Amino acid sequence: MRFSLDWLREYAVLDAPLDTLVQGLVDTGTEVDRVLRGPAGVVVARVVTLEPVPESTKGVLFAHIDIGGDEPLRVITGAPNLRVGDLVPYAPPGTLLPGWDQPLGVRVMFEGKYHSPGMLLSAVELGIGEDAGGIHHLERGLPGQPLHEVLALDTVLEVEVTTNRPDCLCHVGIAREMAAAVGETVREPDSTIPEGLLSAASLAQRAEVDVEDADGCPRFSVRIIENVAVAPSPDWMQRRLRAVGLRPINNVVDVTNYIAHEAGQP
Repeated sequence: MRFSLDWLREYAVLDAPLDTLVQGLVDTGTEVDRVLRGPAGVVVARVVTLEPVPESTKGVLFAHIDIGGDEPLRVITGAPNLRVGDLVPYAPPGTLLPGWDQPLGVRVMFEGKYHSPGMLLSAVELGIGEDAGGIHHLERGLPGQPLHEVLALDTVLEVEVTTNRPDCLCHVGIAREMAAAVGETVREPDSTIPEGLLSAASLAQRAEVDVEDADGCPRFSVRIIENVAVAPSPDWMQRRLRAVGLRPINNVVDVTNYIAHEAGQP
């Protein structure tokens, strides 16, 4: 299973070094197969000029970018959504992107005539979204500034939960293990429901639960929620779902998946 460190930190103070948190899980029998970190070394770049590559028939461009050096750096891009003045993420050679096996290098293009060191990044390449059709635009930042100072980049843990630890099949469970390992307390999510939204009598008339096997299912609860408008989920929820490998659909589907991954219950 995948667990978002940003999400885990909602339930406990987990400011210890990542290696300490990971070792705490391993020491209690929960193996961590892989740690997927946000790409280190990515910086903010400002697009200075855009020029067509003469040999290109598909709109490939030279993008001169300011990354805080004395001179602009030239990279080659086919992104259709770039404009002069845009702030965008730039990954220099040597950057290892999420899900990539090899670090970026210097691309040799157009039969060796041009070189492109590193690349400008889309949301997919950053690991923060599904938009692969263009470069991700930043709302703030200075040329050369580390990207993690202007954009939240999550760390994802791929964890192997053993069959005897179903309590660890959710973020609250893993946060509890980490918190115990570093001497912190876990903060259970608030599950209180505002009263007065629907009377008990009205609820009983519209929904009924009959538990036929009280030993196998000692508790089953139902709550009616009205006046829900189906719409996209908030950005923070979409980011967390993507981090654990789920594709956001809409607020109704997403909140169901969110609670399942938060508490381990459907």
